[in-house]
Amino acid sequence: MPYQAGAAQCIPFFQESFMTTFIDLWTAFSSVTVPAGETHVRSSGYGVAGVGAADYVPDADQTSTTATPWRRKSANGRWFRISGDRITPKQVGALYDGSDAADALAACFAAAQAIGAGVDLLDGVLTSSKPVRLPLGRSIAFGALTLDFRGVTSATAFPEGGCVVADAGPAAALPNLGAAASLGASTITLASSAAGLLGPGDLIAIYNPANYSWIKQWNGGAIPAGQFAAANRANYRAGEMVEVKAVAGAVVTLDGPLHAAYAPADVQLWKMPNRQLVLNGGALTILAPETVDHGLRLRRLRDSDISGVVVRGGRLAAMELAESFNVVGIGLTCVHRVASGAGEDYGLSLVASQRISLQGDFSGHRHGVTVGTSADLAGNLCLPWRDVAINLAGGTMTARADVNAFGGHGCGQGLKLGGVAYGGLMLGGGDIAVDCSIEPIDTMANWPLLSATELWNWNLDLNVAVNGAGIDPTPNGMGLIDFGSNGAAPDAGCVRGGLMSLRGTVRAPSTIRPIKMYANGLPAGAKLGVTLGLAITAAAPDSVIQTGRNSGDVDLKFSTLGFRDLAGGVGFIPSLPA
Repeated sequence: MPYQAGAAQCIPFFQESFMTTFIDLWTAFSSVTVPAGETHVRSSGYGVAGVGAADYVPDADQTSTTATPWRRKSANGRWFRISGDRITPKQVGALYDGSDAADALAACFAAAQAIGAGVDLLDGVLTSSKPVRLPLGRSIAFGALTLDFRGVTSATAFPEGGCVVADAGPAAALPNLGAAASLGASTITLASSAAGLLGPGDLIAIYNPANYSWIKQWNGGAIPAGQFAAANRANYRAGEMVEVKAVAGAVVTLDGPLHAAYAPADVQLWKMPNRQLVLNGGALTILAPETVDHGLRLRRLRDSDISGVVVRGGRLAAMELAESFNVVGIGLTCVHRVASGAGEDYGLSLVASQRISLQGDFSGHRHGVTVGTSADLAGNLCLPWRDVAINLAGGTMTARADVNAFGGHGCGQGLKLGGVAYGGLMLGGGDIAVDCSIEPIDTMANWPLLSATELWNWNLDLNVAVNGAGIDPTPNGMGLIDFGSNGAAPDAGCVRGGLMSLRGTVRAPSTIRPIKMYANGLPAGAKLGVTLGLAITAAAPDSVIQTGRNSGDVDLKFSTLGFRDLAGGVGFIPSLPA
């Protein structure tokens, strides 16, 4: 029988065991009668012919009266819902023509979740006036897709603080520790059985909610004077995330040693969500307005790959990754250009996360990348960051003129940086490895090209090429490479010793010393070993390397050290212990 527009046609489908009803538009399905024996409907489009063709099957639930863009009732009372391995926004109403696709995107994700399908976002540009909440656990495919939110003038419709959001949801409370857990231990004992609560592969957050608990943990229960004592450092709290290997009653075997020791009375235990963001494709570009805090906000993800994401804009940061575990991303671009006045303004804000490896371009009006902890808000776990790698190979990190491209806070451990940084590095935390070329941007008015503000140990492995020859900074007593000379900020963290290796090349201007190191806060008996292997080109006013006011036991060694063009200055000025 020939096809007739607007009419329902019943034809055999080769050897298949069902009959198909062909319709023009899914939006007109309520006027179509589908005979009782037919189990398949096919449309030529959603609301426009040729745009969003899809297949539909009888819904298992024939009692619910709720219609959605992907579930509708026929004229004779039969409910059908969309079918297929992958759902596209066009199949639920998106036209990719500049019209608002917010509702269609939400319907697309809801349909995929309901029927267990993946999502294909297709190529093109989709405009949205509402948040886009990415489904977790579903494959999301894209080629060259742009989500454009730049027409949004108010953040009222964005309560989660992101234009695009992927949030795994709340953590679940677990029984507390039944016995003290030791540093390096591979098991913990709960106060009651973990059977039925935990299993292999689950993720536990050990968390001390007390203010300053992270700082006290590594400083003998005391808060050192200086920056670590500031009120906005109160949410530097102790804890870590650990994977479960096995469970036997109350004893939980971990897939790795603990980073710290924990007393039962001090900590809470939480079972973290186990949900993945699965992105498959080329480039997903998010264009955010200045009115919404973040272009992309990712929270409590696990074992996820965010490669190929490009985020531009946002009020506070282009992208925030928070309280997440084992996340990788290659070919990322995070660009934030406008000052919010809120003291943030980052390309990438990476907070309270563990085992993270990211590569790409990161640029901010303040820092291109900042590593810190969660804001002190209800429901947040202000965990330390741990095991974070930011690889700039093939990419860059950039900041404005008066701050550094990388801003590291002292609430973490295990940082690796590589690539090219335009605007310098301000390190914080402990156990840090850097393999970077460091270049100025415009004029570095207030900051060195390599410094540290909140070190809690001196385990630093630094291989750098620092090029400051073309800048004319305000000297303000600091060095081009500066550890501890600018007052209380870095000194507050220098309360432990360690092994520091600084090697590479340094080109310095005539207005500033190339290197200054002051381990002021080292307590008596603390040991700091420093090895320098540098080729220095400088015209320093009076010295190339200056150390001073070391109060602990400092062992300074030179593996290789070369000076050139000293302009009559002194190569090295050591200091005596204070």
